[in-house]
Amino acid sequence: MAFPPNDPPVRRDVAGFAEDLRLCARRALRRAETLYLCVLRAPGAAAARELQAHLDFHLYHGEIYCEMSPGVFYLLVFAAREEEVQVLLADAQDCVPGVRAQYKSVPKDE
Repeated sequence: MAFPPNDPPVRRDVAGFAEDLRLCARRALRRAETLYLCVLRAPGAAAARELQAHLDFHLYHGEIYCEMSPGVFYLLVFAAREEEVQVLLADAQDCVPGVRAQYKSVPKDE
C-alpha cells in the first residue's frame, strides 16, 4: 500500500483565500468534484493558537486554510464523501477543546 505524499497545508491571507475559493469552486465544477467550505471557531486566543498548530500538523495534501478573524479559521477541503469532512472536523474538535465547526458543500453551478 502506497501512502500519498505528505504535502503541508497552505495558509493564506484573506484575499488569497478568496481567490483560492473562486478557483477551487471552478475546478470542482469542471471535474464534478465536491468542495467543502469549513469554518472552525476557537473560544479564545490560546485555543486559536492550539487550533492553528493542529491544522498545520494534521492537514495534508495542500489543503488551504485562512484565519479570517481572530480565532475563526476557514478551510477548503475536496472530499469524495461528506463523512471524510466530518471526520476531519471531529478530529479538530476532539484535539482542541471548545472548538466549534461547521461545513457546507460549495454549489456546483455558476
